[in-house]
Amino acid sequence: VSEYKFLEQYGEVGEYFRLELKMLFRNKRSKSMFIMGCFLIMMLTGMLFTPSYEGELGKSFVCIYNFAVLGILMLTHIMSFEGNYLDGLMSRKESIYTLLRAKYYFYSLCVIVPFVLMIPAIIMEKVTWLMAVSYGFFTTGFIYCMLFQLVVYNNKTTPLNDSMIGRQSTGTSYQNLKRLGAFGLPLMISTILRSIFGETTGLWILLILGLLLTSTANIWIKNVYNRFMKRRYINMEGFRDSK
Repeated sequence: VSEYKFLEQYGEVGEYFRLELKMLFRNKRSKSMFIMGCFLIMMLTGMLFTPSYEGELGKSFVCIYNFAVLGILMLTHIMSFEGNYLDGLMSRKESIYTLLRAKYYFYSLCVIVPFVLMIPAIIMEKVTWLMAVSYGFFTTGFIYCMLFQLVVYNNKTTPLNDSMIGRQSTGTSYQNLKRLGAFGLPLMISTILRSIFGETTGLWILLILGLLLTSTANIWIKNVYNRFMKRRYINMEGFRDSK
Protein backbone atom coordinates (compact mmCIF):
# COMPACT_ATOMS: atom_id res chain seq x y z
CA VAL A 1 0.00 0.00 0.00
CA SER A 2 2.80 2.42 0.85
CA GLU A 3 4.08 2.16 -2.72
CA TYR A 4 0.69 3.31 -4.13
CA LYS A 5 1.04 0.90 -7.07
CA PHE A 6 -2.50 1.68 -8.28
CA LEU A 7 -1.17 5.05 -9.49
CA GLU A 8 1.12 3.41 -12.06
CA GLN A 9 -1.72 3.31 -14.60
CA TYR A 10 -1.76 7.14 -14.73
CA GLY A 11 1.74 7.51 -16.15
CA GLU A 12 3.94 10.44 -15.13
CA VAL A 13 1.09 12.28 -13.41
CA GLY A 14 0.57 9.16 -11.29
CA GLU A 15 4.27 9.13 -10.39
CA TYR A 16 4.15 12.72 -9.14
CA PHE A 17 0.83 12.03 -7.40
CA ARG A 18 2.67 9.26 -5.58
CA LEU A 19 5.52 11.68 -4.76
CA GLU A 20 2.98 14.09 -3.24
CA LEU A 21 1.48 11.36 -1.07
CA LYS A 22 4.90 10.21 0.14
CA MET A 23 5.94 13.79 0.90
CA LEU A 24 2.78 14.36 2.94
CA PHE A 25 2.79 11.16 4.97
CA ARG A 26 6.51 10.43 5.42
CA ASN A 27 7.71 13.83 6.67
CA LYS A 28 6.99 15.41 10.03
CA ARG A 29 6.16 18.99 9.00
CA SER A 30 3.95 18.21 6.01
CA LYS A 31 2.20 15.35 7.81
CA SER A 32 1.39 17.55 10.81
CA MET A 33 0.05 20.32 8.58
CA PHE A 34 -2.11 17.87 6.63
CA ILE A 35 -3.54 16.36 9.83
CA MET A 36 -4.27 19.86 11.15
CA GLY A 37 -6.08 20.68 7.90
CA CYS A 38 -8.24 17.55 8.24
CA PHE A 39 -9.00 18.45 11.87
CA LEU A 40 -10.06 21.97 10.84
CA ILE A 41 -12.37 20.50 8.19
CA MET A 42 -14.12 18.37 10.83
CA MET A 43 -14.30 21.33 13.23
CA LEU A 44 -15.80 23.62 10.58
CA THR A 45 -18.34 20.96 9.60
CA GLY A 46 -19.39 20.71 13.23
CA MET A 47 -19.91 24.48 13.36
CA LEU A 48 -22.76 24.15 10.87
CA PHE A 49 -24.82 22.46 13.58
CA THR A 50 -24.33 25.25 16.15
CA PRO A 51 -26.75 28.20 16.55
CA SER A 52 -23.90 30.71 16.16
CA TYR A 53 -23.53 29.92 12.45
CA GLU A 54 -27.17 29.83 11.38
CA GLY A 55 -26.99 33.24 9.67
CA GLU A 56 -26.08 33.61 6.00
CA LEU A 57 -22.67 35.15 6.75
CA GLY A 58 -21.86 32.39 9.23
CA LYS A 59 -22.89 29.67 6.79
CA SER A 60 -20.83 31.25 4.02
CA PHE A 61 -17.78 31.53 6.27
CA VAL A 62 -17.99 27.89 7.33
CA CYS A 63 -18.71 26.55 3.82
CA ILE A 64 -15.94 28.47 2.07
CA TYR A 65 -13.21 27.58 4.54
CA ASN A 66 -14.46 24.04 4.99
CA PHE A 67 -13.58 23.45 1.34
CA ALA A 68 -10.55 25.74 1.16
CA VAL A 69 -8.75 25.39 4.50
CA LEU A 70 -6.67 22.34 3.58
CA GLY A 71 -5.57 23.84 0.27
CA ILE A 72 -4.79 27.20 1.87
CA LEU A 73 -2.78 25.55 4.63
CA MET A 74 -0.72 23.37 2.28
CA LEU A 75 -0.55 25.30 -0.99
CA THR A 76 0.75 28.50 0.58
CA HIS A 77 3.94 26.40 0.90
CA ILE A 78 3.77 25.19 -2.69
CA MET A 79 7.33 24.51 -3.99
CA SER A 80 8.76 25.36 -0.55
CA PHE A 81 8.64 21.69 0.46
CA GLU A 82 9.98 20.71 -2.97
CA GLY A 83 12.85 23.17 -2.40
CA ASN A 84 14.51 20.37 -0.42
CA TYR A 85 14.94 18.30 -3.59
CA LEU A 86 14.30 20.74 -6.43
CA ASP A 87 17.62 20.00 -8.16
CA GLY A 88 16.46 16.43 -8.69
CA LEU A 89 13.11 17.56 -10.08
CA MET A 90 14.76 19.99 -12.48
CA SER A 91 16.86 17.21 -14.02
CA ARG A 92 13.85 15.93 -15.98
CA LYS A 93 12.12 17.80 -18.78
CA GLU A 94 8.81 19.41 -17.72
CA SER A 95 8.82 17.53 -14.42
CA ILE A 96 7.66 20.67 -12.61
CA TYR A 97 4.65 21.00 -14.93
CA THR A 98 3.66 17.39 -14.26
CA LEU A 99 4.22 17.90 -10.54
CA LEU A 100 1.92 20.94 -10.52
CA ARG A 101 -0.80 19.04 -12.36
CA ALA A 102 -0.54 16.17 -9.86
CA LYS A 103 -0.75 18.63 -6.95
CA TYR A 104 -3.83 20.25 -8.44
CA TYR A 105 -5.56 16.90 -8.97
CA PHE A 106 -4.71 15.79 -5.43
CA TYR A 107 -6.04 18.87 -3.66
CA SER A 108 -9.07 18.99 -5.94
CA LEU A 109 -9.91 15.43 -4.90
CA CYS A 110 -9.49 16.47 -1.26
CA VAL A 111 -12.46 18.82 -1.71
CA ILE A 112 -14.68 15.72 -1.89
CA VAL A 113 -14.03 15.05 1.82
CA PRO A 114 -15.67 18.20 3.24
CA PHE A 115 -18.50 17.83 0.71
CA VAL A 116 -19.27 14.30 1.97
CA LEU A 117 -19.05 15.47 5.59
CA MET A 118 -21.51 18.27 4.82
CA ILE A 119 -24.19 15.96 3.39
CA PRO A 120 -26.00 15.58 6.77
CA ALA A 121 -26.05 19.39 7.08
CA ILE A 122 -27.46 19.65 3.54
CA ILE A 123 -30.14 17.05 4.30
CA MET A 124 -31.06 18.97 7.48
CA GLU A 125 -31.20 22.16 5.35
CA LYS A 126 -28.45 23.88 7.31
CA VAL A 127 -26.93 24.69 3.91
CA THR A 128 -28.24 24.26 0.38
CA TRP A 129 -26.89 22.00 -2.36
CA LEU A 130 -26.20 25.10 -4.45
CA MET A 131 -24.09 26.67 -1.71
CA ALA A 132 -22.04 23.49 -1.20
CA VAL A 133 -21.43 22.88 -4.90
CA SER A 134 -20.69 26.56 -5.62
CA TYR A 135 -18.09 26.86 -2.89
CA GLY A 136 -16.57 23.51 -3.83
CA PHE A 137 -15.92 24.58 -7.42
CA PHE A 138 -15.01 28.10 -6.31
CA THR A 139 -12.23 26.46 -4.28
CA THR A 140 -10.89 24.22 -7.07
CA GLY A 141 -11.17 27.10 -9.52
CA PHE A 142 -10.59 30.58 -8.16
CA ILE A 143 -8.88 29.87 -4.81
CA TYR A 144 -6.49 27.23 -6.17
CA CYS A 145 -5.69 29.38 -9.19
CA MET A 146 -4.74 32.19 -6.81
CA LEU A 147 -2.64 29.92 -4.58
CA PHE A 148 -0.79 28.36 -7.52
CA GLN A 149 0.59 31.78 -8.43
CA LEU A 150 2.90 31.32 -5.42
CA VAL A 151 4.79 28.69 -7.46
CA VAL A 152 6.47 31.58 -9.27
CA TYR A 153 7.48 33.51 -6.15
CA ASN A 154 8.02 31.01 -3.32
CA ASN A 155 11.80 30.58 -3.03
CA LYS A 156 12.36 29.68 0.62
CA THR A 157 12.78 26.03 1.57
CA THR A 158 10.42 24.69 4.24
CA PRO A 159 12.14 21.96 6.31
CA LEU A 160 10.40 18.62 5.91
CA ASN A 161 11.16 17.11 9.29
CA ASP A 162 11.05 20.06 11.66
CA SER A 163 8.01 20.54 13.84
CA MET A 164 5.34 23.04 12.81
CA ILE A 165 6.68 25.51 15.38
CA GLY A 166 10.23 25.00 14.19
CA ARG A 167 12.16 27.10 11.71
CA GLN A 168 9.80 28.98 9.44
CA SER A 169 10.34 30.28 5.94
CA THR A 170 9.08 33.85 6.13
CA GLY A 171 8.96 34.54 2.39
CA THR A 172 8.78 37.88 0.64
CA SER A 173 6.20 40.59 1.26
CA TYR A 174 4.50 39.57 -2.01
CA GLN A 175 4.18 35.97 -0.81
CA ASN A 176 2.82 37.09 2.55
CA LEU A 177 0.31 39.34 0.79
CA LYS A 178 -0.80 36.40 -1.36
CA ARG A 179 -1.20 34.23 1.72
CA LEU A 180 -3.24 36.90 3.46
CA GLY A 181 -5.37 37.28 0.35
CA ALA A 182 -5.97 33.53 0.21
CA PHE A 183 -7.64 33.75 3.62
CA GLY A 184 -9.52 37.01 3.16
CA LEU A 185 -10.52 37.32 -0.50
CA PRO A 186 -12.83 34.28 -0.87
CA LEU A 187 -15.23 35.42 1.86
CA MET A 188 -14.99 39.04 0.71
CA ILE A 189 -15.84 38.14 -2.90
CA SER A 190 -18.70 35.90 -1.81
CA THR A 191 -20.15 38.58 0.48
CA ILE A 192 -19.94 41.29 -2.19
CA LEU A 193 -21.57 39.14 -4.89
CA ARG A 194 -24.38 38.02 -2.62
CA SER A 195 -24.97 41.60 -1.45
CA ILE A 196 -25.19 42.95 -5.01
CA PHE A 197 -27.00 40.13 -6.80
CA GLY A 198 -28.76 38.33 -3.98
CA GLU A 199 -28.08 34.95 -2.39
CA THR A 200 -29.03 32.62 -5.24
CA THR A 201 -27.63 34.68 -8.12
CA GLY A 202 -24.40 35.34 -6.20
CA LEU A 203 -23.90 31.61 -5.65
CA TRP A 204 -24.53 30.89 -9.34
CA ILE A 205 -21.89 33.46 -10.28
CA LEU A 206 -19.40 31.78 -7.91
CA LEU A 207 -20.28 28.40 -9.41
CA ILE A 208 -19.79 29.61 -13.00
CA LEU A 209 -16.48 31.30 -12.11
CA GLY A 210 -15.29 28.16 -10.33
CA LEU A 211 -16.33 25.87 -13.19
CA LEU A 212 -14.61 28.11 -15.74
CA LEU A 213 -11.28 28.13 -13.88
CA THR A 214 -11.52 24.44 -12.97
CA SER A 215 -12.16 23.40 -16.58
CA THR A 216 -9.22 25.52 -17.79
CA ALA A 217 -6.84 24.38 -15.03
CA ASN A 218 -4.29 22.90 -17.45
CA ILE A 219 -4.06 26.25 -19.24
CA TRP A 220 -3.34 28.40 -16.19
CA ILE A 221 -1.11 25.74 -14.66
CA LYS A 222 0.94 25.79 -17.88
CA ASN A 223 1.13 29.59 -17.59
CA VAL A 224 2.36 29.29 -14.00
CA TYR A 225 4.93 26.71 -15.08
CA ASN A 226 6.26 28.92 -17.91
CA ARG A 227 6.62 31.90 -15.57
CA PHE A 228 8.38 29.72 -13.00
CA MET A 229 10.85 28.47 -15.60
CA LYS A 230 11.75 32.03 -16.59
CA ARG A 231 12.99 32.72 -13.07
CA ARG A 232 14.00 29.18 -12.10
CA TYR A 233 17.64 30.07 -11.38
CA ILE A 234 16.62 32.86 -8.99
CA ASN A 235 14.26 30.49 -7.18
CA MET A 236 16.76 27.63 -7.08
CA GLU A 237 19.35 29.93 -5.54
CA GLY A 238 16.83 31.00 -2.90
CA PHE A 239 15.92 27.38 -2.11
CA ARG A 240 19.60 26.42 -1.72
CA ASP A 241 20.42 29.43 0.48
CA SER A 242 17.49 28.78 2.83
CA LYS A 243 18.15 25.07 3.47
